[in-house]
Amino acid sequence: MKKYRNWHKVCKTNHNKQPIKKIKILAHPIVKTFIQMPTLISVLFISVNLSAEKLINQQIESNKTHLSQLNKSREDYQLDKTALAEISESSRDIHWLTAFQNSKKSHEKYLSKLVEVFVRHPGTDSEFQKIHEELLNQHPDRCKNHPTESYRNQLNLLANACSPHLITNKVSKEKAIIVANLLKPPSSIKFEDKMHLIGITTESQNWNIQADYSIAQLRAGNISIARNENAKLLRKAASLSKKRKGINYRKEGNERTSQSLYREYLLHRALIESHANDKEIAKKYLTQGQKIEEESKNKQNLIIQEINSLH
Repeated sequence: MKKYRNWHKVCKTNHNKQPIKKIKILAHPIVKTFIQMPTLISVLFISVNLSAEKLINQQIESNKTHLSQLNKSREDYQLDKTALAEISESSRDIHWLTAFQNSKKSHEKYLSKLVEVFVRHPGTDSEFQKIHEELLNQHPDRCKNHPTESYRNQLNLLANACSPHLITNKVSKEKAIIVANLLKPPSSIKFEDKMHLIGITTESQNWNIQADYSIAQLRAGNISIARNENAKLLRKAASLSKKRKGINYRKEGNERTSQSLYREYLLHRALIESHANDKEIAKKYLTQGQKIEEESKNKQNLIIQEINSLH
């Protein structure tokens, strides 16, 4: 009985010590972190939400800014176009020439901004359908007589406006399909291709339209079409480069040799084959293109960088 005489003291002691053990457990760093985890997760969740909201707001403001710039460039073009129409073309004096140059410059700026907004604007936005329709209305089928010089010039300007976005790969696949349909080469280019195929050289057309169409098809995921169009360009450029003939390219007065264009199309082909996962063929065209001595142009450097990133 002596053994159990102080049993209540033992229980009391254990009872008193138990809370101390609990306090020690709660004071452990791992347990502290575990208890604080819901609070940390909440803070992290709020922080991520605020960052996402900030990015969304910045994107909305950026879209508004670009839409405002598009409206301004459209108004400027309409004003210059009206001013040109009010001057008699038959006079051909300094006033008409100035008005013509202003109209041409504002037209290029307007198309450039329209394409930029089309590329940047979210496809789900309510404004996008208006922008899309406005871009379609700039195709010469809708605003020029076919086939005329003004028809080819309008398509050429559209290609110039689309080219930077295609080269930098900033166009989504869905939008690239739209751009490819816009830049489909006209019958004059198809006729030229057929003549070169049978060995007959004809007057050079606007090859940049066909080149940009090829890259647009690549961005749209249509590698076979991109390759076929590029093959036609390589055939024409190789034929003329042997004769060392020049060709007007992009803008009036900006003459490039057909050999210079041949180099560019070889790089395009290397890019196409890189996307087709044919590294050996891509390397062959890249090496062949880089052997042609020319001061590297910025967009060609971008193509080379993309090729290297895919290998």
